[in-house]
Formats: sequence, C-alpha cells, structure tokens
Amino acid sequence: MPQDMQQDKPQAMQRFDILKTAGLIDEAVYRAITAVRQQFVQWQIDCETAQVEMLLTHLAMALMRIQKGEPQTIGLDNEIWQEVTASECYPELLAYHQRILSLIAIELPHLLISAQEESYLIANLYSLSLEQQHIFNLNLQKNED
Repeated sequence: MPQDMQQDKPQAMQRFDILKTAGLIDEAVYRAITAVRQQFVQWQIDCETAQVEMLLTHLAMALMRIQKGEPQTIGLDNEIWQEVTASECYPELLAYHQRILSLIAIELPHLLISAQEESYLIANLYSLSLEQQHIFNLNLQKNED
C-alpha cells in the first residue's frame, strides 16, 4: 500500500495490516474486523480508544483460533459473567453482539463460535459499554423510539 494511503488509514487498522502481513490473521478475518469497525463507526463508537483496539484484537485472534480448531473451551469467569448479564444494558449488548456475529458470518460463513468464545466477546462489549456509556445509552434510546 502506498505510504500516503497507509497514513490515512486509522492506526488500529494499520495494526491489522501488520497482523495480516505477518500471517497472524487471514484475509477473511481482516475483512470481518474491518466490517465490525465500520459498524462501530456507524454506531458512533470512538474507535481510537485502547478498549476498542483490545476488543478488535481479541476478536481477530479468537476468529483465527476458531478457524484453526483451537477454540476457547473455558468460558468467562462465572462471577464476571454474572456482572455482565445483570447489567442494565445486557439486552442491548446481546443485540450488538448478534449484529457483530452477522457481520462475521458474511466473511466466515462456516465458522462456529462456541458459547465460551461468545462469553468473552460479550464481556468485551460490556467493557466498551462502561467506557462509552453515552453512546450505548444513545443507541438504546434510538432503538426505543
């Protein structure tokens, strides 16, 4: 990619370019991460935060692990999972999660994501909702209208 085009790309996506070039993620995972990030932008989530970078990186690594037949077999710690499911925004988190899964399915249609893996993905969304509450509340209000 020409240097000037690389500079226009968000820093987080530059990181995924490096991961793809290094063979740590493949093209389909790269496209899935790009689609998820674009959805975040549409949801007006600030994608330049460490939390979003961590969420997207975890997602990419989880997708690669699953593709290689090495899915996470132990779910999120039960105490943490209870905190997530008891949160006021849990129904909205599930809606966000389902939308993310639908974007992943476009690029990786045969990928089966286990409940254990999903628990970590939902927990990452929960952490994001704590960091950017105003966005999650705004989107919740839009969905109620």
